[in-house]
Amino acid sequence: MTTFATRRISQETFDAVVRENVEDFDMDAAEAVREAREQFEHQGVDLTGVDVSGSEERKAERAALLADVALVKKAAAGGVARPDLLEALARAATLCAAGRGRAAASARSTVVAAQGLSALARLARSCVDEATDAVGDAGVLAATLAALDRAVRGDADARDAFQYGGCVEATVAALKAGVKTDAAAAAAALRVAAAAARQCEAVKAAFMRLKLARLAVEALVTAAAARDEAGAGAAAQALAALCAADDVRSATSCTYDASRLALDAGAVHALLAALEAFADAEGGEDAATAALDALRQVAKSDDAVKRIREAGGARACLDALRRNRTRRDRCRRLVGLLRNMANNDDAKDAMCKDGTLEEILGCLERFLRDDAVICEHVVATLAMMALRRPKNGTLIVEGRNGASLVIHAMGAHPAHAALQRQGALALRNFVARSPEFKQPILDAGAETALRAAATCAQANVDVAYAALRDLGVDAKIATFETDASGAVVQSAGPARFGDKANANFKAVFDESADVERRIHDVDALTDQQTKLEEFSLM
Repeated sequence: MTTFATRRISQETFDAVVRENVEDFDMDAAEAVREAREQFEHQGVDLTGVDVSGSEERKAERAALLADVALVKKAAAGGVARPDLLEALARAATLCAAGRGRAAASARSTVVAAQGLSALARLARSCVDEATDAVGDAGVLAATLAALDRAVRGDADARDAFQYGGCVEATVAALKAGVKTDAAAAAAALRVAAAAARQCEAVKAAFMRLKLARLAVEALVTAAAARDEAGAGAAAQALAALCAADDVRSATSCTYDASRLALDAGAVHALLAALEAFADAEGGEDAATAALDALRQVAKSDDAVKRIREAGGARACLDALRRNRTRRDRCRRLVGLLRNMANNDDAKDAMCKDGTLEEILGCLERFLRDDAVICEHVVATLAMMALRRPKNGTLIVEGRNGASLVIHAMGAHPAHAALQRQGALALRNFVARSPEFKQPILDAGAETALRAAATCAQANVDVAYAALRDLGVDAKIATFETDASGAVVQSAGPARFGDKANANFKAVFDESADVERRIHDVDALTDQQTKLEEFSLM
């Protein structure tokens, strides 16, 4: 059984247990550390932010980091020599850098525990004249924002702590001043905002209240006009982080409102301008790639898709696909954006006629075995294109043998559950209103692919069964039960659905032949019930 860690401890707690093992149980240092680690892991504690090596070097690093945090706390009130402050900030940023693995996680945990984030926030605000939005000491501000960025990037606890102690307000103050007078400061503040907002709904909401979306769009327009790729990339990353619904811990999300505010602030035109300005840039984290990420996150509604199309976004995507056929990073973002746009009926009809369909099918062919994410995006786009549009389905199936490509993609990535589900949806939509495609699609191997999709994940059973039913296959859904010995076995009855039994499947499905009768019986029972009376307060 898999155990998921649900809580974390501080470095001080771990060190105290190690000392106890040495002093009370006469263990040597290595044995004491190993025993403490095993004890906490057995209790399900997440030790990601704890240095469990027992290294004296790591202890010295933590001591130096605590001294640096103390220095930063004093610096906000003045009285600290500037060279000493810059050295402390640079060392803190270096120790928290993600490339150092567990040691960096321990450093970030130390900064959070010592209230270092709030200290950095106070220092950043002291570098800005908020009355005039002017930057004071640009060098100290840049070093402070760099340390703050490193301290929160990739660390869930640090992001949660970021919402307190004035960190959000300090970041926005630095961004406002930077937009007016210092492009480098604006880019640094936007990088902090992107790192802190990622996967943290509370931070997104706090930034929303301070109009971060509007400020990021302003910064993006300025950076694109100045051909400042670093600034444009930082602004696009901040918009993407703000509009992404990526915090699985939260039951609610403000990202839809964030995307609306970004739209109203002119994000679509700004992002498309950045995409055009930096179209030929190289590298996986360039401004054009970041702009595509942001566009996809902004395209959360039908209105957003309409605005993107009106601004020429569809043509821009098609042109970008043609220019970047061999660039996996760009293709992945482009087909992801087109997947969102295909939710709009007018957009998907146009995409089937303007050459976009041929380009995404070609993209699927090129990356069919190398990139499951590209395959998922393209197959999902094909599924949406064919939904309620039999003419589009005909273009996909007959024009470039799209159904066969979908089946091959499913076979190339059998463990990718999301791709398998989208493949089942696509195959069903191809034949739902075009029965003449049933046999050609079956001849291409659809039945085998769909049975494999059903065994990949329990969530895929319904769509795989529906696709097989629409293809005319007499499929049965297996049921499983616990026998006398406690083992999960297939229950007696018809042949199982799929190629193997999955112990996670619950015995809640009946034979496919019985489903239609049950639906009919429920409908008949509903008709016999008393009609709903008119609402009355009496």
